[in-house]
Amino acid sequence: MMKNEKKAADLAIIQRLFNAMIRESLLPTSWQWRKRHKKELVEEIRSQCPTDWLIQLNHREQESKCYVPVRHEGAFTRFAICLPIFIQNHGELSLMEDLLSFIAWVREEVGLLISKSLENELVNSRDNLMLAYQEKTKKRAWLKEMAQQYTKYNDDYVNIGDLLQWMKKEKGLDECLYSESLIIEGHPLHPGTKTKLGLSVQEVQQYAPEFAQVVPLKLILIPKEQVEVTKAKGFDLHNAMFKWHPEVLSVMKSACTEKGKDLDDYQLFFVHPWQYQHVLPVLYRAERKGWIEVPYSLSSKATLSFRTMALLDSGYHVKLPVRVQATSAVRTVSPGITVNGPYLSHLFNQVMAQEPELSKRMVMLPEWMGAYFRKDKDPDGTYGRNLSFILRENPQTFVQDGEMAWVGASLTAQNPLTGSPMILDLIQQYVGERAPVTLEHALLYVDHYTEQFLTPLVYLLQKYGVALEAHMQNSLVVTRKGRVERFIIRDLGGVRIDRKRLEKQLDLTACQFTSVFCEDMKEVYHLFFHSAIQNHLGDIIFTLSSYFQTPEQPFWNIVRKHVLQALDQTDPNVKKDQAELLQPVIQTKSLLAMRMQAAAQDYIYTPLKNPLVIEEE
Repeated sequence: MMKNEKKAADLAIIQRLFNAMIRESLLPTSWQWRKRHKKELVEEIRSQCPTDWLIQLNHREQESKCYVPVRHEGAFTRFAICLPIFIQNHGELSLMEDLLSFIAWVREEVGLLISKSLENELVNSRDNLMLAYQEKTKKRAWLKEMAQQYTKYNDDYVNIGDLLQWMKKEKGLDECLYSESLIIEGHPLHPGTKTKLGLSVQEVQQYAPEFAQVVPLKLILIPKEQVEVTKAKGFDLHNAMFKWHPEVLSVMKSACTEKGKDLDDYQLFFVHPWQYQHVLPVLYRAERKGWIEVPYSLSSKATLSFRTMALLDSGYHVKLPVRVQATSAVRTVSPGITVNGPYLSHLFNQVMAQEPELSKRMVMLPEWMGAYFRKDKDPDGTYGRNLSFILRENPQTFVQDGEMAWVGASLTAQNPLTGSPMILDLIQQYVGERAPVTLEHALLYVDHYTEQFLTPLVYLLQKYGVALEAHMQNSLVVTRKGRVERFIIRDLGGVRIDRKRLEKQLDLTACQFTSVFCEDMKEVYHLFFHSAIQNHLGDIIFTLSSYFQTPEQPFWNIVRKHVLQALDQTDPNVKKDQAELLQPVIQTKSLLAMRMQAAAQDYIYTPLKNPLVIEEE
């Protein structure tokens, strides 16, 4: 590992850990924090500090202090920090630049309960990020080669949006899938952003999305009486596979004939190769004797969610269980989610049929089928969630000629060619100028982007009581020369729906009231803020304001304007919704606290100042 890659990875994880400590109010009561200007501090700190402002952590009674250089401060108590971190104890000053030293100081001096297992997660996250940084260097070299080919037909100016559109046309690039591999840093707030416990270094490089490797999915036929299937009306998986890969059907039939079996008695399952190698031989040792293994594999690539695979040369993506801890959770697929997906797709089809204007701005990616292995004695669902899948539409189905699709998180990732945020190139396309993007251009684009994004989301929340999990990983942005045409939202398993509001708009007589339904709007508001405001628009605003070194408030004024404009003032819920959306304090997920308490599935919330509220109010 190169020294500068390790230092960058150490900083990235320290930054997330430090932010979580402050944002989630995890400091013991004997400790406090405040901002300090470096001119107030001793010369030794002033001379080595790369920023003007620092955050001082100190014990209320003892002399121990820590100074963290701050490059930018954003909403939701989020900071961009720099190294080195300065430790002052009994008058002696020391520098800290690596993750393990910071964890040791937090544990021993501050008294924060960072367990050994959590430390292992953080170190694993750091180590995998170093691998990703190495891959970023390779991506830069490859894109430069592509840019040289592109400029033969153009000039020396290369906008990455223009370059990828040329590659889409000339080389058959799936630009949306490629954009998933550009997100080197992963989750911007989670300290375990790159944690993948259970994978070796070689497996990380084979299966993680930033490496964009072709992953061969295993195919297994399981007797239908051993599976539970939920699917859209009229959908048949075997016929769907025949459409895209006609050879698969003949191979399946041959495999059944060799065993003296009838294909109609079996259900096709997709299995991730890691799960096939590490889980199936142990967990399903007895059960798999009655299965038929298909001597064929489907080529795929990982999307940003790691366990969701894009089937290459196909019209589908498939979400699969991989019993590996990625960020907070072990990435299996619960039986309930396999049921929710196709059912909610049907439900949202009814909504969109009633709302033609809404459907022009936003698409909810259909989930055609879900299936899981059913075992009589499976009280905790282990057998079901480790052998299951959800089949959803390929988002390219909803991308027209001349349009480009990007996973939302790629917009705040670094452009491999320039090192600047990718969104700057979209802004440049939008304003139609080749001069450097200005702050005024950025504000103009955020105004356009926010209107396109929030208008349908607020409408769904207000009229139907629906909050989509529209964070940057689940949101696909479709653009034409930088202009946002529509959003595609994927993964319906995390939505929240207020049952009472929805039943006023749709006939729910035959409705399956699954875990996504709530009896009031509390969880709906929480999800809307956490996903759409904090982890989507908040990340864009933090990225742009940090790049331009400017306060965030002008951007948040734009978001506030569009929230208010999107609310229907004639709706009977408007006063309640406006009061909730503009309440001074909002609740967002406490990512580190949940890891410290091993509560990946049970949410813990932190109260934070709402950036949509203007100080004078």
